[in-house]
Amino acid sequence: MNNKTYLVTHIMFLIFPLFVALACHPFWKLSFEEPLESRATVPLITTVLSTVISPIYLIIVNKHFMFKSQLSVVIGIIVSLIALYGSIYLQFWNWGIATGMLKNPDGVTKIIVLWEMIVSTIIFVLGMGVLFFINKVKH
Repeated sequence: MNNKTYLVTHIMFLIFPLFVALACHPFWKLSFEEPLESRATVPLITTVLSTVISPIYLIIVNKHFMFKSQLSVVIGIIVSLIALYGSIYLQFWNWGIATGMLKNPDGVTKIIVLWEMIVSTIIFVLGMGVLFFINKVKH
């Protein structure tokens, strides 16, 4: 596989969390049509997906693709961060569209989104640090 095909494949795997966040939108709409007691299921699942599962997935994908060339390292980190923050923002947009509060979100929602970004960034940075350490020890 040549370098260009390799990078395109790497990028395609990295943007997968964005598609998952987009696929969750219909479930957000459906969840806010349910009674108040059962509305928390979809927000909880999408929060866990974008905050914990996405950074771990991106670390695994980067482990497989990353250290083939210097360019793949740079592109891998940049696209991973775009996909990570993009999935969190898409989750926020899904919430805003489902609740009708996209233009004027409440303070609690802003804090939740901020903490999702902080936690997912910590998981991603620690995981990538471990990957770089393992790669350095191997070579």
